[in-house]
Amino acid sequence: FAASPYRKRQLEVATPPSDDDGGLTLQQFLAEPWASRASALVRSIGRLARVDLALLPKDPKEERDIVDWLNADFDPQNPGRPGDTWYLISARWWEQWCECKGEALHINNYELLHQSSLSRVRMGLNHSEDYQLVTEGAWRALHAWYGGPGPPLPRQVIQVDGRCELEIYPLCLHVSRTDDNGKELLADEVMVISRSRLLKEVKEQACALHRFPEPAAVFHKMTLRDEDEWEAGDESKTLHELGFIDEHRLQLRKKSKLRESPLSPAGANSAKGKSNAVGLQNLGNTCYMNASLQCLLNTPMLPLYFEHQ
Repeated sequence: FAASPYRKRQLEVATPPSDDDGGLTLQQFLAEPWASRASALVRSIGRLARVDLALLPKDPKEERDIVDWLNADFDPQNPGRPGDTWYLISARWWEQWCECKGEALHINNYELLHQSSLSRVRMGLNHSEDYQLVTEGAWRALHAWYGGPGPPLPRQVIQVDGRCELEIYPLCLHVSRTDDNGKELLADEVMVISRSRLLKEVKEQACALHRFPEPAAVFHKMTLRDEDEWEAGDESKTLHELGFIDEHRLQLRKKSKLRESPLSPAGANSAKGKSNAVGLQNLGNTCYMNASLQCLLNTPMLPLYFEHQ
C-alpha cells in the first residue's frame, strides 16, 4: 500500500543524510570549528532538562557535575548584587549528600527553623556549621531529585549603608489595626520582611494583609508597653533607616480618624530627650553588647558630653 505523507516524512527524517544531499557525516560535524560549542550547548540543555523534568542523573558523578555547574561558592565579603537569591540548606543534610553519593534522604530544613514560624530561622546559626548556602539553580536541582518537606529558605542580597550583605534574618513585624472609632483591635498579623524595604511598601503589604482600606497612616513602636508612644514613620525611608528591630510593632489607622498628639509626625523625632538609638539587631550572640550600648546611649550625661566637645 502507498505510504502516507506523514510516514514518508518519518522515513525521510530517519534516513541519515548522504554527501549527495548536502548533509554532514558525524566525522564532518565533529571537524567543524563550532562543533565544540554546539556540543556544550546540547550538554547544557540536557542538564537543565534533568532539573526541570525532575529526571534523576544516570550516576552520582553526573549529579555532582550538574550541581557544581549550577552552584557557586558563597563569599560573605562579596555575596552578589542586590536581589540575588541564595538558599539555606541544612549542613547535616548537605554532608550526608556529599558522602552518600546519590543516596541522600529527603531534604529536611526543620532543624534550622524558629519554633514559631516556617519562614524564620533560629538566631545564632553559623554558616558551614549549621547550614550551607546554595544558588537558586542548585536548590531547584536538589529539591527536584530528592524532594522532601524542605521547606525552601530563600534569602536575598540587600544593600544597606552602601554595602551588600545577605539578609539571613529578615525582620519579623507585628501588625495591628484600629477600628472606625480609632480603637486598636486585638487581631495581630505577623510579617517577615526585609529591612531594606521602604515603609511605604510595608504599609501597602500590611493593608493587604489586614484588608485595611486606603488611605491609611502607619505608626510604629518597639514594644507592647503602654508607656511607649506610637510614632509616625517617614514612609520614604527604609526600615533599616528608621531603626526597626525584630519584633517591631506597626499599627494601621485611617487618616480621617487621626488626631493631633504630642508625637505627631512633626514632633515625633524632635521630642526633647527622646533617643532613637536602639543598639544592634540581635544575632543571637550580641545581646550583652546590645544591652551595654543601649545603657550608654540612654545615659543623658554621655550624649551631652560628646555634643559639647
